[in-house]
Amino acid sequence: MYSFELCRKYQEAINRGNLEQALTLFADEATVNAPLTGQSSARKFHEWLLGTTKETITRLKHVFQSLDSSGALAMQLHYTWVLSNGKTLEFEGVMIFEFTADRMSICKLTIIYDTEPIRTHVSQSALAAIR
Repeated sequence: MYSFELCRKYQEAINRGNLEQALTLFADEATVNAPLTGQSSARKFHEWLLGTTKETITRLKHVFQSLDSSGALAMQLHYTWVLSNGKTLEFEGVMIFEFTADRMSICKLTIIYDTEPIRTHVSQSALAAIR
């Protein structure tokens, strides 16, 4: 599968709030590294994300591809999170996707964004649940 297509399918699954659809795109041992949650399994991170938000909307702004043979791809996104408590947060960030050798699955996802506007709205107990 073409790397960009895999990333777009991931974005669509997140926008739909479809945990199982999102997880089918990840390799079995895939990890996610995110500012609020640190490193975790893909399943644990997505269960946290979709359990903490009522709705997650990502809007694609730019796509960047690595110059080496790794095929890594980065997407700059505008995020809208509607939290379980009804609060809406908007921010920008980047997702860096790394793929299995056959490029059929995501093996690592690194998410980068400024946590300052978010930390005050996500409870410490919700953050502790992922660790």
